[in-house]
Amino acid sequence: MEKQFLVSNVPVPGQFYTVQKKSSTLLTSVGKAYHVSAGAKRLKLAQKVNAHPLNRKYWVKPQSNFNKKFFPEGIISFNPIFTRTTESHLFVEKGNNFAVIWIPIQEDIAHERLGAMYDIPQGFVEHAIRHVCDDLAADTQTRILGQVAGGKKDDSSNKDSLALVPDASRTPFRFICSIFAIFPSPFHPDVELVSGPATGTLISNRHVLTAAHVLRTRLSKFDPIFDARKVLIAPGNDSLLNFFSDTSKLSLVDRVLLVLSGALTPFGQFVSRRFSIPKEYREGSSHKQHLFDYGVIELPTNVGEITIGKRKKQFGFWGSRKFGDGTILVPQHEKIAASTKSVFLSGYPTTHVSTHGVRQWVGMGPISSDLPVNDQITLKRGARRRLGYHIATEDGHSGSPVWNNLRVNGKVKRSLLAIHSHGAFESDLAHSGILLTGDVLKQIRQLR
Repeated sequence: MEKQFLVSNVPVPGQFYTVQKKSSTLLTSVGKAYHVSAGAKRLKLAQKVNAHPLNRKYWVKPQSNFNKKFFPEGIISFNPIFTRTTESHLFVEKGNNFAVIWIPIQEDIAHERLGAMYDIPQGFVEHAIRHVCDDLAADTQTRILGQVAGGKKDDSSNKDSLALVPDASRTPFRFICSIFAIFPSPFHPDVELVSGPATGTLISNRHVLTAAHVLRTRLSKFDPIFDARKVLIAPGNDSLLNFFSDTSKLSLVDRVLLVLSGALTPFGQFVSRRFSIPKEYREGSSHKQHLFDYGVIELPTNVGEITIGKRKKQFGFWGSRKFGDGTILVPQHEKIAASTKSVFLSGYPTTHVSTHGVRQWVGMGPISSDLPVNDQITLKRGARRRLGYHIATEDGHSGSPVWNNLRVNGKVKRSLLAIHSHGAFESDLAHSGILLTGDVLKQIRQLR
């Protein structure tokens, strides 16, 4: 059955709105939607509506001095200049119809650890996965991929000690997953909140290891914590949107919906409603949460058993003896970590999404004992250990694998050491993750 979204002839937060002939401007429509009069508040809300990813496909070049000042990148056209469209279409062309825009909820929402979230209609992700790819006509797909192939390659990947992974289908990058956690909105029953991307690691045919805080959030330190409603996972995600010579050719909504639909994810994209995190993290103090910041997502299918490539090779997972391609997942301890000079970390930082799409960035750095205060307390009090390292992690790296390279019988083995969970607020302190000790791995197995 086709998903029906709320579409109104009057602007209402949390619904799509079909622009009417009498709604002459963005500002007047925003005033009606949020019941605000002319002034700074209405202008700020208008900028929010205009910037929402679901509305950018209706942008036109600003003409008036006012619009050039306050909407310099583009502004939603309220003229009947679009083809007949619905809220689910990725692209619009010239025609004689009005836009169908999304009126976001008024509140500004942010994930406690991952940053800003944006709202979408409930069920939109599932709808996108089922239908958006079908909406892409052959000429549209050619247009997108032509832009990708024809642009200039990024040359700034070393500016912050992170490098763009050129081929996420190779080991171990194909086992590293992008994660979008989708939360219920506490303000509107028909709206969901999207956070991410974050990162996880496929550690069995159908289980992804990540940081617990990816799967839970609260709106402020005074509000209750609530779980994600569902999670969107894409192993080895590589959206291909990295070679644009002119990013204006593809709107942000195109990028977001292509990513959400899985249209450009090489190994598919999966929606899961099943995940587990330790009881100690759910019920413990902030110190306890610091010790137990890991969780396991169960995928709806055995992704590790799919076949890939011309040789129909099994996808595998990190630590698989037969299909792990030299990756190792065994208990670690402090002495092993201390003997490691440098480690690697790879994930999906949010700061690069607008220019590169959802792609992996890998970093390398030395291990360190210069941990933040919370981590130092952890080392003194608990049997569980945290691993510190000097790698410039960002929002989106939460849940990323941290590994070292070992040479065994002349072959390089990649041993998973930790799951990244904390950045450093001061530049001279180390970033850190949960060291995968025997008791940590035992609990992870119990969560599966």
